[in-house]
Amino acid sequence: MYNIDDNSQIYVDADKPDSPTSITIAPDGGTVEDLVDYADDYASYFNSTNTGIVVSVGLPTDDASVEEGAVIVDVKIDNGYVEVEPPNAVYIFVDNDNTVTARKSHRISSAEWDNGIALITISEAQLEIANGNSALQDASTITAQAYIVDNANNISTLPIEAAVDEKLTVDQTIPNLVSVSYDNPGDTPERTRPYKKDTVIPLRLTFEDESADADLSKVTLLDNGTIDITLNVGTPSTIVSFSQSSNPDEFGRTTSASATANEDYAVASDEYTTAALTVTAVSVSNDLALRDKAGNPITAADLTADFNAGTFTNLSGLKSAVKSA
Repeated sequence: MYNIDDNSQIYVDADKPDSPTSITIAPDGGTVEDLVDYADDYASYFNSTNTGIVVSVGLPTDDASVEEGAVIVDVKIDNGYVEVEPPNAVYIFVDNDNTVTARKSHRISSAEWDNGIALITISEAQLEIANGNSALQDASTITAQAYIVDNANNISTLPIEAAVDEKLTVDQTIPNLVSVSYDNPGDTPERTRPYKKDTVIPLRLTFEDESADADLSKVTLLDNGTIDITLNVGTPSTIVSFSQSSNPDEFGRTTSASATANEDYAVASDEYTTAALTVTAVSVSNDLALRDKAGNPITAADLTADFNAGTFTNLSGLKSAVKSA
């Protein structure tokens, strides 16, 4: 039989800890790691490359009882919060009530306590659980709230919820390249071939999202990347490269992204042909360069698939509208 001697002390802590001081959410993995210099461009999206989210929770460090405590995170996908399980979760009977289900919690590390911020990673699998065990859908929003649990297992009375502008929008679908056309064919008179040397023929690329939403149709080129179209003229075949432009804004970053871009093709001396001018291939200079506004990569294989699609409009479909020099 064990007795409590006269020098033993029992501490009772039934006080609720303060709520978290702040909360932010950010995408994790994919563009966050692969495109470090551009990661901020995609910070408000959850794209096809992301592997989860990171929830940053400010700790009430003026409350000593929170040291060695824990954080509980709930995630909401559009409607209704669901508790999610962080890596290496600890299970806590909050308020020491073992008649209820133990809560899945993130234990606050000593480094997090010293920094005043707890970083909790939530995997995409956990996000799908929060979404009713379903894959995330484009246009859904991801948000989070968090509670503090102190070292006596008391839970904060209220959570803190991420601000509206901290929510992430799910966008995992790329727009399609739908046409290579003449830049303003309606205003360009018909003319006979072959085209004279130095004839300037303005060309246009157009992307379009499946929803036809103008903003979702916009793309950007990074690190001096180019979209390259091959024409049925020249030996070897002539390639026209489309690149980022600032005047006007074409394929730029964030608000300078666009769904279209223009480039001039000037007929060279060895490019006389009586055949209609047409595109024979479309590619991109490297598979990291071309992104939609959410950061989803558009690869050479994607462009080839678009080019081969039955809905793609090639120059040959507008062959009567060619601008003379």
